[in-house]
Amino acid sequence: MSYPIALRDKLYEIFLQAHRLKDGPALFEERIKPLKRIFSKDRRYLEDRARRYLKVIKARKSAPPGDVAGEVELARLLFKNGLYFDAHEYLETAWKRSSGSLKLRLQGLIQLAAAMHKRELDSKARAGVSYLVSKGFEKLSDL
Repeated sequence: MSYPIALRDKLYEIFLQAHRLKDGPALFEERIKPLKRIFSKDRRYLEDRARRYLKVIKARKSAPPGDVAGEVELARLLFKNGLYFDAHEYLETAWKRSSGSLKLRLQGLIQLAAAMHKRELDSKARAGVSYLVSKGFEKLSDL
């Protein structure tokens, strides 16, 4: 089975639309309904990822857009629920706006999430995973 990149990207897009809203879980569930038909061959992937996203949306504490602490917390929830690519993508927005030691630390977190995503995709990708983990922890070593 190939990795459903288009579905992954669509789910992430819907998540971004829903995660800050009070009725986010209902909105998310409503917007993924058409995907079940469009991506019928990837139904197991869709259902698994949708369940994980809903857990994150329900657990998320409200934070204003641009609040780095809130963004890191959301990335932590994504990571904790095995949504590594999404944690990586979500933190990149904060990373692009940041500077100094904060930017370096965010890059470390992004590298750790990327390592886990790489591991998820290819269980034999030890060298790349080890490199990213090493670089990520290096950037977080003073914490």
